[in-house]
Amino acid sequence: MAWPFARTRALMRAKRFYKQHNVHAAMEIYVELLTNNAADARALVGLGHCYVRLEKYVSAAKCLEKAKQVPSEDDEFSLFDHLYHYSLAEVYDKLGRSAECVAHYESGLRLEHVPSDRTVSYPHLFYRLARHCKDVGAYEKAVTYFRKVQKPAVLGLSEADLLCELEEVLMKLGRIDEANECMRRAAKLPVQRAANQAHLAWFHFNERMNESDGERPGTELVKSTVEAIKAAIMKERDNYKFWYQLGYVLYRSELYEEAEDALMQALRHNRHDYATWNLLGDLYSAMGRDSHAFAAMQRATELGNTEDSSVARSFMVMAKMLEASGKRNEAYRMYERAGKSKNLDSSDVATAKAKVNRILHQSAVQLQTAFRGFQARKRLRSVSTRVFQRNYGSRVPLRNFNADNLQRAGIYKSSFFTRT
Repeated sequence: MAWPFARTRALMRAKRFYKQHNVHAAMEIYVELLTNNAADARALVGLGHCYVRLEKYVSAAKCLEKAKQVPSEDDEFSLFDHLYHYSLAEVYDKLGRSAECVAHYESGLRLEHVPSDRTVSYPHLFYRLARHCKDVGAYEKAVTYFRKVQKPAVLGLSEADLLCELEEVLMKLGRIDEANECMRRAAKLPVQRAANQAHLAWFHFNERMNESDGERPGTELVKSTVEAIKAAIMKERDNYKFWYQLGYVLYRSELYEEAEDALMQALRHNRHDYATWNLLGDLYSAMGRDSHAFAAMQRATELGNTEDSSVARSFMVMAKMLEASGKRNEAYRMYERAGKSKNLDSSDVATAKAKVNRILHQSAVQLQTAFRGFQARKRLRSVSTRVFQRNYGSRVPLRNFNADNLQRAGIYKSSFFTRT
């Protein structure tokens, strides 16, 4: 093949075939060009576009990525234009590589100058960008792109569906009032996706529960919510969130056995969700199965963020169980961890700190009582008896109680205090 004029004509023919949707004819020309020169960047890009059209995304990624790596005499601005970035973004979208997808969509937006020549419509582009930003934790960007999506009907979505997705991102950012407003707006509009119908029913259920100050929900409310969630489960049986929501509704309705079945299904699909383990602990506690409740809550605290309010509440519940069973040393540590949480209610924090001081006080009284006997003194030499005696005296009633001194002395750590 003559060079370079034959190459230019061949590239023009291939591009014409591609626009006429004769992808295989275009591919033959690109493959022939690459046979003559494996480092032909323009042929690699053209072949990559063809693979995208044929939905062969792994091969498309290899071609498009290689084109960027080889030296080229072509004008890079025209070669690696917005169409190049959009094609590569679509490839990464299909391959589930969210970070690369976001980077190339944003590069395409920066380079785009001819709106009529783009390969995706703006609703698709902004929606994909928003979804992938959410996946990589770029929630502020996700909010921006979700709000740029116009005419969601071209995506097969209703406006309510879009509002439900926006609400999820706003909740991640802690913008609760904005998130709730999205759900209230969505509730007034028709919803197409079963998952979002379940999400709206779940939101309505929680609002009603908050209004009723935690009273047992009415039969009609439970029935409508359960039906919506079960409809979503029929579409996505492996989605643990729907099983969790079903378990929560049944738990609040005091249908404990059915709630347990639903939560077990949630754990079957995701054993690392701390919220499910936490709810299972509350359920077992309500059923009087304390050993199961303790194990479930312990697992929740291992998986969750210790600053989260629900995890802190688990520490409180576990501490009460340990204290009731006479395990004061372990209860002390649980109350202490709960008291350090920044997201626990101030009244619960005060309760936790009061419990810590109470356990220390009980331990101090027990130790002082033990000082009265020679055998007890001998036995307690390893638990800072001199420090305690200096601060409190060995033979008089406990006075001028100072919990900080006890903590510094390390007295509460002794196994002696776990005895009843």
